[in-house]
Amino acid sequence: MFKNELLESKQTQEGKERVNKPTLYKNSPFSSTSDQLYFILIYTKQYPTQTVQGQLFGISQSKANLWIHYLLPKGSTLLQDTGFQGFSPADVLILQPAN
Repeated sequence: MFKNELLESKQTQEGKERVNKPTLYKNSPFSSTSDQLYFILIYTKQYPTQTVQGQLFGISQSKANLWIHYLLPKGSTLLQDTGFQGFSPADVLILQPAN
């Protein structure tokens, strides 16, 4: 699902109109689409600064910014397609210690 979403994109990472079919280039910081998914899921779960996100994945802050803006809409679409709606406080049971 995520891979198809990436490959059907009509824009490049920089937001320009796509001329060629997108592929994973050989010197990409991500060796697969699962790595890209992992990158964006960590960002949405932890919200680290872009500098920290870049450090975690061995890329610069500016490249982390590009990847975040490119992958975030696709990751959101994936979560919506799978029916994930997050967790509500009603799902959480908090136990108080008895005195």
